[in-house]
Amino acid sequence: MCGAFHLRHEDHEHAIANIAMALGPGAEFLFTSGAGHGFVDDELMNGVPCRYHSYRVDGDHDLLRAYGLVLETMHAAPGETVYCLSRKTG
Repeated sequence: MCGAFHLRHEDHEHAIANIAMALGPGAEFLFTSGAGHGFVDDELMNGVPCRYHSYRVDGDHDLLRAYGLVLETMHAAPGETVYCLSRKTG
């Protein structure tokens, strides 16, 4: 599982591209995303600074498709976290 929303926007696409290249056809990719487009750089989690950057779900869907992944299901957890399951095509 990948916490993609902890990556800055400029690093997000690069990470998705690398993950997609490593996956074989039919492989699943489970990741978390935020509920909307934006970022927070000064949030504390257990006393440690933590950043959150996310695209809206449509933005993640477009990125996945560009690298041969299909979004299969999403689950919105309490708060701002969305769990997304995608699969490599081919």
